[in-house]
Amino acid sequence: MNENVIEIVSYLVKKIMHNEDVIENEQKLVQNLVNQGYEIADIDTAFELIFSSELYCEADNDQGSFNFSDSHRILDFRERFKLSLKVRGLLIRLTALNLINNEELEDILKKSLRFRQTEIGLKGFWRILQKVVDNPSRLSLIIENSPEFKSFNAEHRRYIN
Repeated sequence: MNENVIEIVSYLVKKIMHNEDVIENEQKLVQNLVNQGYEIADIDTAFELIFSSELYCEADNDQGSFNFSDSHRILDFRERFKLSLKVRGLLIRLTALNLINNEELEDILKKSLRFRQTEIGLKGFWRILQKVVDNPSRLSLIIENSPEFKSFNAEHRRYIN
């Protein structure tokens, strides 16, 4: 998924959170996004991501209200600038696969903001991850499920076998 789709999704989520009717104003939103320089294919992908996911489910009560069934952490601007694009993608995958929980995610983000480098790459992220996840078997599982850690994976296999 490219960065433009992520930006569009973020924009749409903000609109939804401010109780704007995204579906009713779809044409106006699309035209606004096109005027900002986004491509139609990216806009379509973003709309599909938002409206095909199960963000909410109907409640069992008679009022027909909706409840959020699952929530996802959105990075603030400091976190986005601090973490490289690869690291942001890796964080999304690790949380989606439940390899890190919400408390660990928050701890990782707090530690990353205190990191001295202006942008954290994979090696810096790995050091933070080792401090937060104190279970070697879970770290091993994270390495095995992360193609970004190919170099770590080779070293890791040498110690296991």
